[in-house]
Amino acid sequence: MILLDTNIISTFAKIKKFQVLFEVFNARSLYISPNVHSELKIAKGKGYSFVDKILNLANQNKIIVLPLTPKEKIGIKSVPDFFHPVKGILLQFAGREAV
Repeated sequence: MILLDTNIISTFAKIKKFQVLFEVFNARSLYISPNVHSELKIAKGKGYSFVDKILNLANQNKIIVLPLTPKEKIGIKSVPDFFHPVKGILLQFAGREAV
């Protein structure tokens, strides 16, 4: 499983080379956290058109929003405040075997 952050997913969408991620990781689907999905929806609301490609891939199940488990939701509360919220979620996902 390949978990992408907002910077990577946005950069490849902006330069219209998103397919490279699927090729490099030899993956049918790539994953994002709920926070990344929220950040993308905010960007869409602000008029950034590159998000359309990402959301289209999500509609095709090529980009999958990976929800936190109940244990990870509890664990996120223990992440220090100086971490960006997405990085805190990534720390929780790091405990999964397949990440």
